[in-house]
This record gives sequence, C-alpha cells and structure tokens, in this order.
Amino acid sequence: MFAAYIATAIGGMTLASLPPGNLTVFWLPAGIGVAVLLVLGRRGTVVVAAASFTANGLMMGDQGQVLLATALSAAVDSLQSWLGWSLLRRHWDNLVGAPVHDPRRLRGLASICLIPPLATVWLLPLIHDLARTAGPLTLHAFLERTLMLLLADTSGLFLVVPVVVGFSAGWPAMRLPAALALLAVAQVAVSAIDPLLAPLALLGLALMAFIFQFPGAAAGNLVCATVMVVQAAFDLGPLRGQGTAQAIVVLNLTIVGVGIAVLYMGLLQDEQHRMRATLRDEVERRTRQLEERSRALAASNGELEQFAYIISHDLRQPLRMIASYVKLLDTRLKERLAADEQDFFEYVRSGASRMDQMLVSLLEYSRVGRSGEPMVETDCRAQLDEALQYLEPAIQDAQAEIRIEGVWPILTASPNEMVRLFQNLIGNAVKYRVADRAPLITVSARPTDGGWRFAVSDNGIGIDADQFDRLFKVFQRLHPAKYADGAGVGLAVCRKIVERHGGRIEVDSQPGQGSTFAFTLP
Repeated sequence: MFAAYIATAIGGMTLASLPPGNLTVFWLPAGIGVAVLLVLGRRGTVVVAAASFTANGLMMGDQGQVLLATALSAAVDSLQSWLGWSLLRRHWDNLVGAPVHDPRRLRGLASICLIPPLATVWLLPLIHDLARTAGPLTLHAFLERTLMLLLADTSGLFLVVPVVVGFSAGWPAMRLPAALALLAVAQVAVSAIDPLLAPLALLGLALMAFIFQFPGAAAGNLVCATVMVVQAAFDLGPLRGQGTAQAIVVLNLTIVGVGIAVLYMGLLQDEQHRMRATLRDEVERRTRQLEERSRALAASNGELEQFAYIISHDLRQPLRMIASYVKLLDTRLKERLAADEQDFFEYVRSGASRMDQMLVSLLEYSRVGRSGEPMVETDCRAQLDEALQYLEPAIQDAQAEIRIEGVWPILTASPNEMVRLFQNLIGNAVKYRVADRAPLITVSARPTDGGWRFAVSDNGIGIDADQFDRLFKVFQRLHPAKYADGAGVGLAVCRKIVERHGGRIEVDSQPGQGSTFAFTLP
C-alpha cells in the first residue's frame, strides 16, 4: 500500500503537469490512505504521511521552502485519511449490511467522500503560498485551486472506498482482474475506433456489476475512470480537443454520475445474490426439518400400526376363550338362573362379540399398506367388478340398482386395496338405505387436473353436515345398529387407502337425500 500510494501520487502529479496542464481529475491517494488506516489502524497515519512526503519530495525536490511545503502537505494528507477512516468505521455497517434502498448507504458514502476533502484541501493552497512554491495566491486563484483539489480528492475517495468495501470479504478470484483488464482494453479500442462510441463502455460496466456484483462494479468504475483520465491527459478519447477546465468538469460529472448508477446496479446484484443464498439455505434447512419430521412420523406411525396389529391379533385369543366359557356357563346354568341373571350373561356374550368385531376391524385397518403388495398398473374397472362380485348377495337382497358411468382408467395402485376401497364404499351405500326406497347407486370415474376423480353416489338416508368430521375416524358410527352391523372402521380404512395412494377423499350429503363419497387419485 505504501508503494501504491507513492505510485498513484506520482502518476496524478505527472498527469497534472502534462499540457494543457493541471488535469488532476481524481486523486487516488486520498482513497488509498483510507485503506491504509483501515488495515493498520491509527498507526497508518504515519505510513500515509511518509508516503505523501516521499511522493511530493520526488516530484518537487528537497530545497528548504519546498521541503517545508512537502512536510505540511503530508500532514494534511494524513489528516484527511484519518477523517475518512473515522467516517468509514462509523458508517461501515450501513455500507456493508443496510438494504439497497436504505438512504443511509448513500449518506454514508457521501459523507466519507465529501467531509474529509472539505475539511482539509483548502489548507494546501495556503501552504504552497506560504512556502512560495506556487504563483501569487489571489482570491480567484485560491478558490480555483481549492475547487480543483476538492473535486480530485472527492473523486479519488469515491473510486477507492467502494473497492475497499467490496473487497472487505476477501480478495477476488483471478477472473475479476482478467475481466477488468479486458474492460480497459475494450474501452481504449472503442475510443480509438470512434470517440463517439466511448459510451459503449457503459455496457462493460453493467456486465461487471451483473457478473461480479458490487466488487466488480466498484473495480470497474476505478478502471474506466483511470482510462478516461489518461486518454484526456494525452488528448485522446471522447474529450479530445476540449479545454482543461471543461475536461475536468465533464470527467468528474461522468465519474460520479456513471459511478453511482453502476454501484447501485452492483448493490442490487449483491442483494439478489444474498437473497438467493438466504432462500437456498432456508429451503435446505426446512427440507432437512421436513425430512427429519417425516422420518420421525413414519417411525411413529409404524410403531403405532405394529402396536395395533399386535393388540388386535393377540387379544382375540383370550377374548374368544372368555366368550366360550361364558357360553358354556350359560348352557349349564341356564335352568337355574333367574331372568335378570340370564340377561347378564347375554350382555357379556354381546360385549365379547362386539369387542371381537372391533379387534377384527382394527386388525383390518392396521393391515392397510402392510401386505407387501406392490403398486402395479391396475385396471380400476376390473377392481370395481371384483368388488361388485363380493357384494352381489347384499345387492340382490336389497334389490339395489348399480349404475357405472364414465371412462375408467388404468392407474398405478394396489389391486387388493382398490377392491377393498370400492367394496367398503358401495357396501355402505347398500347398508344405509331408506326402508321404502330401492337403493340407486351410481359409481363414476372422470379425469381431473393431474389425476382421476371417482365417486359413489346413493339415494340413502344421508348424513348431517356437522357429522362429516367424524366420518373417517376409527370406531365412529353415526347411525344405529339397526341399519347394519360394524365397528365403524370401514371409512377410516377407505381414507387410509386413498391417502396411501396419494389422493384425498371427501363426502357431500344431505339427510334423507343420499350421499356422495368421492376420492381422487394421481
């Protein structure tokens, strides 16, 4: 950094000495001094002062009066760098972490670029006048020199500070320096072809912002500004033939105006990049959470199903033993029992039978998905016909009419579970019929978005809407036993089969007007 400060200072003074003279558009050492203090802390003021003294001494000589001006100028330069460093530390969080549209970003950058030069550059004309190293210092000359120095130092800070902020996270990959070199060559080549084509360099700056985000935009600004000043100094490029004052104003306006636009594009790209990274990390985190919960839920469900299977299977044997001995006692003691005692035995037999039925239903429910039967290409109409064959005696007994409508698909499913699904739904439609009305049951299939919709409609006794949430739960019976025997597990089995196949089941019903059970499958 010491060498960079000296090199850029000598380069700036050399450009200023070229005809037509005093073309100091930006003073990069102003920004490099801030970078030195950012790395070294307060000790950097000594480094900045030494570098400034060395550079000025090499260009101006070491005579007595000149040496005094050189030392005082070095003190002013180190003071300016210290002010810039202090403001940069104060506004660092806003420059690095504030949202793109937060005005604190622009205010912070403006204060760093304007306040240090405003506080210090006016001292330099006075120093050179005191040391007799410049011409007579009239009021006009003082204002002209101060304005020139103010523009130069402000532009230097504006070009270097964003680079420091952009590269604070680490040095860029090699492809960024290569892109910067290509940008400089392209700018020189386009200007050489025709100075009017120079604005095409803005496309290169925009690409730097989009590809490399804020660091690329900041470094691209610095490179393009340097090329423009060198071209103007040698009377080349788009400002060829213009006077010094006009060239300085145009260059400074171009550097600041274009620079702000390009930095904003880089900030937008940075923000978008951070948002994508944050979104990706959040999606990955949520995905891991869902996977963990899914595994835990699957393990829990598996344990519950295994528990239900064991309970329903192993409890049936002692229950059958209880029912057999109750029947044996009733047979042997029937003649000696009073009427109410015989009723007691009947209650025991009925309860044991009911419990056995519930265990059988629970066993059936726990077996859904546990049979090991693979999902295969299944003709849904063939499974419906098989279910109707099993239900044929009940259909004949109820004198029910079955209508089959729609085009029936071939889906990937478990054949046996599809038979059980249709059998349960149609069997319920036959059971829960109106006494004085022949059952009319319509089974239909039709395509929907992303799948198929199957429906079983009847003209039976119907269901109250406030009972819908109980329908698909285990051991929930909504109608008296006079309609049909059962443990209230059939519809729970239906829902489990449908959900295992990736679908949903629903009901639409009105009391006395029948019901429609519909389910979708992918």
